[in-house]
Amino acid sequence: MENYPVPAASTKDIYTYYAGWITWLFFPSLATVVNLISVVFHRLLRHPEIMKEIINEQNQVFGNHYSDDNSKDCFTIVSVRKLVKLDSVCRESFRTNKEFNVSERANVGRESVILSNGVVIPPGEFYVLFNLWINHQDSILQKDTIGSYEKFEPFRHLETSQSVTKTGDDFLLFGLGKHVCP
Repeated sequence: MENYPVPAASTKDIYTYYAGWITWLFFPSLATVVNLISVVFHRLLRHPEIMKEIINEQNQVFGNHYSDDNSKDCFTIVSVRKLVKLDSVCRESFRTNKEFNVSERANVGRESVILSNGVVIPPGEFYVLFNLWINHQDSILQKDTIGSYEKFEPFRHLETSQSVTKTGDDFLLFGLGKHVCP
């Protein structure tokens, strides 16, 4: 936000101006998170056999801490990262989700971008569409050895050690490069 000072013509004070920015950033991201969580729940409900493994993993990671008075101490970044099966289910749910099949991007820079195939993307309101569905089904780009990319395989990403939050050529849901979704 430091790159976007309050415009001189604005009648709003600095607090109202930045509160508007925060609201504008917060609510769309909230809707996206809720949508992504519903995608995972949908997959879990369609594949109830996964639940036993997910629950066993949580019991191994958290043990009996969730019933202790000190349960707030068990949910750390380190412990959550140990939930590799849940992470794999989330990544695979997003990879096979047909709802997010196209992602649009704009060149907001001041110069044209030239892609490796020679396509020139001029600055301004020119949108580029990425077909995420095709990308996420491409056997050349995908890094696992299971194959059958049209099929939901909940533990596909265990062998690759790729977290749901890590983007790459094989997983573009959150974007790529310096404008990747945090």
